[in-house]
Amino acid sequence: MQTISFKPVTDTTNYWWLLLFSGIVLIGMGVAAIIYPLQSYMALCTLFAVGIITTGFLEVLFSINNHRHYHGWIWITILGLLDIGFGVYLINFPQLSMNFLPVIAGCWMLFKGFTAMKNGLDMRNYGFFEWGWIFLTGIMLIILAVMMIAEPAYGAFNIILWTSFAIIFTGISRIYMSIKLKKYKNNLS
Repeated sequence: MQTISFKPVTDTTNYWWLLLFSGIVLIGMGVAAIIYPLQSYMALCTLFAVGIITTGFLEVLFSINNHRHYHGWIWITILGLLDIGFGVYLINFPQLSMNFLPVIAGCWMLFKGFTAMKNGLDMRNYGFFEWGWIFLTGIMLIILAVMMIAEPAYGAFNIILWTSFAIIFTGISRIYMSIKLKKYKNNLS
């Protein structure tokens, strides 16, 4: 039977602000897409790509800073690098991205939904009482992603709207996780 050590969580909490910042970036992306729904798909693709690259970079930075203390750091690094690669792809092939934006965004959000569920389960394993909120956020992301993938013909506004909600929920998940890490750190001090 594996014994859970809380020292890795203690050291991981030093970089809680990286998750907070990535959550703020994601929420900003989602709100911007709602405020400007008549912008072209090209603008959404570019905004989406830049946001994915930024959050991928922040995830890699978070995982590298915690590689000695967090057993799942390699997965966060890989996921962050995949985000960076995916964002670069979207920037380099804008016409293809515009044609498949609902499916591309839906797949990305589906992936992020499963990641949020895994993060919630990790928090449960570390003894956090409110891990269910992050897990629930992952379920909500998956539902939104499936809706985007299943019905891409709803039109530009609905695609932007669903993408915005999914991005906002991802941001909320990141912010919630960062707040919990900061609170844990403050309780240890």
